[in-house]
Amino acid sequence: MGNLFLFTGENTFLLGQELSRWVKEFREKHGEENLARRDGKAISVVELMNEISTAPFIAEKRLIVLDGLPAFTKEDLKALLAGMHPQVLLLIVDPKPDKRLAVTKEIMEQATVKEFRPLQRDAVLQWMRTYLPSLGGSADNDALSLLMDFAGEDQLVLSQELLKLTLHACGKPITRADVEELVFPSSERTVWRMMDLLGEGRGEDAVHYARTLLLRGESPHSIWNMLLWMLASLTEVVGAVESGTTAPLSIVQATGVKFGTVRALLPLARRCKSAHLQSILSQAVEADIALKTGAYRATTEGGEELETLIDRCLLAFSCPTA
Repeated sequence: MGNLFLFTGENTFLLGQELSRWVKEFREKHGEENLARRDGKAISVVELMNEISTAPFIAEKRLIVLDGLPAFTKEDLKALLAGMHPQVLLLIVDPKPDKRLAVTKEIMEQATVKEFRPLQRDAVLQWMRTYLPSLGGSADNDALSLLMDFAGEDQLVLSQELLKLTLHACGKPITRADVEELVFPSSERTVWRMMDLLGEGRGEDAVHYARTLLLRGESPHSIWNMLLWMLASLTEVVGAVESGTTAPLSIVQATGVKFGTVRALLPLARRCKSAHLQSILSQAVEADIALKTGAYRATTEGGEELETLIDRCLLAFSCPTA
């Protein structure tokens, strides 16, 4: 159907940009009075029928934008489409419609669908290079790569971080130090960043990173639990590597550890021999028992001992691994 459109897909940044372009160009060509934007989740069948059956006002087209796929039946949709004015365009915007529903399947069959998929890492890096000048900023690939390590590859999140970093840089190129100072990683990215530093043999940098997290409000208990989880996963991956299983997918199948975790841990697993890992594990288990039995003080007011244990655990990875 030529006047029914669906914008969907998890790349909400590109979706939002295309939607803004549509609305801007339509408003300029056909006027504000021929543009309506409604909540698709809340609109009733009668209300939507009134919108899409109304002819344009002294213009060629009328555009109705629905934010969210309506919870209508398949029969409701067919009745709506049959009653739509031929000069009305209906644009439904829903990044993640429930594809199990009959109405969703019907819309995807009837509509012109434009799907906005997430970009791969190299494409995101290229996009940041071209997007930064529009904000008045600049950065080298090293800083941009670190930004993705911290914030992920979601363009909407990255666009907000790039704006913040550009304002902070005040006309100067954005540096790694700027990213480390201003960008706070998500919980998952925090773990992966720690794995990367340890995998590169940068135990002191890992300690500094943990201290930075603490200064930003992360609790010592959260970081300690993260380290225990990482050690448990690392044990599985090291065991697989030493048994001759080195391909990430094969390790996933052999251990049950998630693919992203395996990929992040592999550099460290290749460096860390089982005997050395066993020593680190023994220290960590003893420390955790002591924490749970009160031998170490680790309260909100006094977490210095737990912070010291975190430092010792991270630095242990810098010891010889042979």
